[in-house]
Amino acid sequence: MKKQSNVFTRFLLALAALAVVTGAISPALAQTNLIQDGGFEGMVGAAPEVIHLTLGPGTPSSDLPYWTTSQPGTEGALAWGAAFTSNGGNFPAAKEGSHYLNLTSATGSTGTASVSQSFTVTGGAQYSVSYYGAARDSSNKVRATMTFDTAGGGVYDSAELAVYPGSPLPWTHQSFTFMAPVGATLANLEFHAATPKYWGDGVFLDDVLVTATSGNSSEYTAWAHTHAGDQSPSEDYNNDGVSNGVAFFMGKDGLATNPGVENGKVTWPHVGVVTSYKVQVSTDLGIWTDADPGDVDEVSSPGFVIYTFPKGIGIPEKKFCRLQVTP
Repeated sequence: MKKQSNVFTRFLLALAALAVVTGAISPALAQTNLIQDGGFEGMVGAAPEVIHLTLGPGTPSSDLPYWTTSQPGTEGALAWGAAFTSNGGNFPAAKEGSHYLNLTSATGSTGTASVSQSFTVTGGAQYSVSYYGAARDSSNKVRATMTFDTAGGGVYDSAELAVYPGSPLPWTHQSFTFMAPVGATLANLEFHAATPKYWGDGVFLDDVLVTATSGNSSEYTAWAHTHAGDQSPSEDYNNDGVSNGVAFFMGKDGLATNPGVENGKVTWPHVGVVTSYKVQVSTDLGIWTDADPGDVDEVSSPGFVIYTFPKGIGIPEKKFCRLQVTP
């Protein structure tokens, strides 16, 4: 009876602990900024002491490499000036480095200057956008607009920004995430002030960073578009208790069920093509380690991954297992 009890316990624990961790990428990839010159350090024509570019009507776009600029109104050019220096001028230092942007409008204009840049994406993959913003008007916000070469996109307003009454500039960190639509290969990120303000009363922008937070296989992306509402692998589209990533791995197009324990073994069908997968084990649901390769069988039954609970002296009576999948 004790042996049966232990097997039944293992069945419940394995069933309850079956999980998926998806979208893992290397630290190097996570830190790669998809935006060129996100800190605006490449401004052209700036004297060493000038730290600030007011991007307003008439500012030459050539002053800002990599970025596309748009300025409403017809007011005269204002690119650089002594008022915008670090040595006692009207505007204090950048968040990091030497330069930052002020997005503003012309007098009486109904629009506001914008700055944008395009970058490549993979449809179905997730991305993170972060930046620093500030304002001289408590009602104003930095507005970011995402568009893609396919349908889709979104508008993201920053949270309440700290108001700039004087030095130092109270930079506020802002961020949001997005998933590139299926089929998308190019994204465009644009920034402007939510409310048009004249010159220095616009919003300030610095340190724009866009990183990939997951990279999904094209096979998974196509599957998710048809069967999971374009959701990420870690979500559960139909609330059946099996994450999208594991359902894809097992070749399920609708409701899926976690495999149980039979004769001390857990067997997962392996149908979907994924980047990587592995079985992990735990005795407390807190610390997970990769299963002993000798306990994982990927050969004897093609199309299946089989984990066998080890037996013997010193083996914990209770053991959890889970399948980790990265599409």
